[in-house]
Amino acid sequence: MRRLKCYTLGLNKPILAKVTHNTQKRKLRSDYVLLAKEKRLGNCKGYQAVIVEEARAEIYGEKLKNLPLIVVSDGLDELNEHDVVQIITNANELLIPYECQSPHNGLFLTSSCNSRCVMCPQKPKPDSEDRVRFNKRLIELIAPGPEYLTLSGGEPTLLGEQLIYLIEACRNKLPQTKLMLLTNGRKLKEISFVNKLARASQGYLAVAVALYADTDLEHDKIVGASGAFEEALKGCNNLALYGFQIEIRIVIMELNYMRLPQLADFIYRNLTYVSHIALMGLELQELAKENLEKIWIDPYQYQSQLLEACHLLLRRGFRVSIYNHQLCTIPQQLWPLSRKSISTWKNIYLPICEKCQEKPNCGGFFTSALTRHSEHILPINI
Repeated sequence: MRRLKCYTLGLNKPILAKVTHNTQKRKLRSDYVLLAKEKRLGNCKGYQAVIVEEARAEIYGEKLKNLPLIVVSDGLDELNEHDVVQIITNANELLIPYECQSPHNGLFLTSSCNSRCVMCPQKPKPDSEDRVRFNKRLIELIAPGPEYLTLSGGEPTLLGEQLIYLIEACRNKLPQTKLMLLTNGRKLKEISFVNKLARASQGYLAVAVALYADTDLEHDKIVGASGAFEEALKGCNNLALYGFQIEIRIVIMELNYMRLPQLADFIYRNLTYVSHIALMGLELQELAKENLEKIWIDPYQYQSQLLEACHLLLRRGFRVSIYNHQLCTIPQQLWPLSRKSISTWKNIYLPICEKCQEKPNCGGFFTSALTRHSEHILPINI
C-alpha cells in the first residue's frame, strides 16, 4: 500500500479512518480524519485527528492541543476525499490501505500461507495483528464502494469461516462491488468450503487460482508443497461445480517458461470452464528477491513460448491477458493482451521510457524492477 512519511503529536492510540477535506456532521466525525489545507480551521471536535503539512504543524499544534496531529512531510496532495488511512502510535509512516481513486484496491487478509512459492513477493509469516477485525472495520469505512476489490494474502482461504464472514461483510456493505479472491486453490478441494463461499458471495466473487506448470512435479516444486498440484485442480473443479468465474494465474520464470505451450494445452484439455488466463511477470520482492538467480529470466527471452501459449489459448476461445510486462519485451502481436495491472502505488517507468510513444499503453514496472529488469527496454516509436 502507499505510504507517506509523517510524525505525530498527541497520538495515544492507533487510527483507522476516512479522509475528509470537508466539514462533517458532528455525529459522523468519529469515522474521519480532517485534512487541513487552509490556514483557518473551524471546530474540529469529534475527528480522530487532523492531518497537516509540515510547514503548518506549529500553527495547528497550538490551536489543536486536545486533538492528535498527523504531520506529513511530503505527499499531502496524494490524499483524496474518502481515502482510508491508518497510523499506529510512535510510527513514522501514514499508511493508505484504501485509495478511492485507484482501480487496484484490495483487502490484505493474512500473511500466513500453506505454500512457499520460490517467487512469492510476500513471504509467509504469522499474523502480528488481528487482520480480520482490521479488515471488517476497513470494509465499514469504504464509501462509495469500488467496482472491484481483491482479497489477497498470504493464503486467504486459511482463514476458513473468518473468510466467509469477511465476504458476507463485503456483500452487506458493498453490494455492487465485484470481489476477486487470489488463492493457491488447495483448501478449495473441500467441497463444503466451496459451498459456503458460494452462499456468502451470491455470485459476486471470482476466484483466481495459481497454476505454474502442467505437471505435479514442476508445480509442486515451485510452490514448495507436495500434493499442491492435485489439490489446486480439485479446487478448480469444485469451483466450477458451483458456477464460479475462475481465472488461472501463471507467473512466468526460469523454472517454467519452456513449458508454457504445454501448460496452455493442459488448461484447454482439463480446465475448459476457466473464464480467463493471466500470464504474469515477476515481482522481485522478498522470496522472489532471495531466489533471484534461480527464477529470473529476461522476458525478451521467452517471447516465442509466450506467443505460442497465447495463440493456443486464443484459438480455443479463452480470454487471455498479460500482466506485469513491458510492451518492448513482448511480441507486437500480443500488445492487445497487455494490461496496466500493477497497483498504482508501486508502478514506475524508467527514464528511458519518457521517449516512448507507447508509454500510455504500457504496464510499466514494479518498483522492485530497479533490482533487475529486462536488458531490452527501448523506446517504441512507430
